[in-house]
Amino acid sequence: MKDAHEGIISHHQFDFVQKMIKNRKRNFTKFKKHLFTNVVYCNDCGSGMWYRQNRVGYICGSYARHGNIACTNHAISEKELAQVILNDIDWMYNKISDKKFLSDVKALEKKRVHLNQKELNLIDDEINSIKVKKRRYIEINGFTCEVQNHKTQVK
Repeated sequence: MKDAHEGIISHHQFDFVQKMIKNRKRNFTKFKKHLFTNVVYCNDCGSGMWYRQNRVGYICGSYARHGNIACTNHAISEKELAQVILNDIDWMYNKISDKKFLSDVKALEKKRVHLNQKELNLIDDEINSIKVKKRRYIEINGFTCEVQNHKTQVK
């Protein structure tokens, strides 16, 4: 029902405000997921670290959400974090490239394979033992049934 009662504002003012609302820019902060967001974790509370552009680094997610009551202000710059990760990758590469390390890993692998084979042999022996017991049980049970059948026939 259009124009059923007198409006508080004129139609012209209403239409003008609607246009303004429609054309208004919204200044929401765009979410930017960075490389290490929720991949790096706080050492104290275990929460994911979040990237903060004003710090050019990562801060504890619990601290970012709840402040000092949740955790302390742990932060690391993106450059420092990248350098730590590159150093770790370099260390792992050097460790893997080391011939002694490789021979130690191979020896450990052989030892584990040998231990696993021993365990499999023990399990096989146990299975065979159970099979023998099962056969004996079936033989005894079969013999018992024959004796019972014989007794019923004799009576």
